[in-house]
Amino acid sequence: MSMLRKSQSVLNVTMMASTLLRNGPKHLTLILDEFTRWLEEHQYSSVQQLIGSLSRDRSADASTFERGNYMKALLSDTNSKD
Repeated sequence: MSMLRKSQSVLNVTMMASTLLRNGPKHLTLILDEFTRWLEEHQYSSVQQLIGSLSRDRSADASTFERGNYMKALLSDTNSKD
């Protein structure tokens, strides 16, 4: 796992912990319900399907996918030097 992905994971965990501390553990039910509703609205049957749909191999146009990732890498490199 790259340092960027590790940092994003730590940030996500921190944000979730902060939300649960602020709103209590019952808030997790609301988060899960809203996420489940979003999956259904976007016609995903599971989180695995969502993750799989974001892969390069499933992209209708792999070059567009690659360009998008390239631009994201450039922008993250620029932002990390600030």
